[in-house]
Amino acid sequence: MNYLYAFAHWFFWLSFKVFWRMKVYGHKNIPEKGGVIVATNHSSLSDPPVLGSAMKRDAYYMAKEELFHIPIFGKILRKVNAFPVKRGEVDILALKTAQRFLQQGKLVILFPEGKRNLSGKLLRGKPGVGMLAVWAGVPIVPAFIRNTSRLFYFSPLEIRFAPPLYFSNSKDKEHYQKIADQVMQKIVELKEISE
Repeated sequence: MNYLYAFAHWFFWLSFKVFWRMKVYGHKNIPEKGGVIVATNHSSLSDPPVLGSAMKRDAYYMAKEELFHIPIFGKILRKVNAFPVKRGEVDILALKTAQRFLQQGKLVILFPEGKRNLSGKLLRGKPGVGMLAVWAGVPIVPAFIRNTSRLFYFSPLEIRFAPPLYFSNSKDKEHYQKIADQVMQKIVELKEISE
């Protein structure tokens, strides 16, 4: 058992529940076992702990490579299931790492927009989320997180999960982008429900 992850999960869940009145909708849409991608919007550095604390399953997630070079903090990141990704390029090693976790039956959090987006308007998803789902043969659960960019104002946090999406095994770039577009459309629909 990963005791540091378990403690962090409990600590963040309690903090977000008490101070930010966190509410979670559609949690039953997350498969209880087996590999699955949870794909969500990304507006704050706090998104991984917020989303992770909202789920009962342990989550694995990518974090920018530079963070792993910070003494002590980099080691802590690895202990709480983060793995490095190079930004600004297609990082095959990071994708292969995520694929391995998914094929081991783990849950991996991805941000299809590819970067933090503070505009309030969702960006088009990158094809990598579709590529990874096809490579690993796993479903994608779209999710939407509200108000992580307003943590300092103690605005209520809200997380919504849509039912899992399953895709055919066609391996071409257009198919990967269509998957990303479908996932982002679901995230947009979740955003509209929460408004």
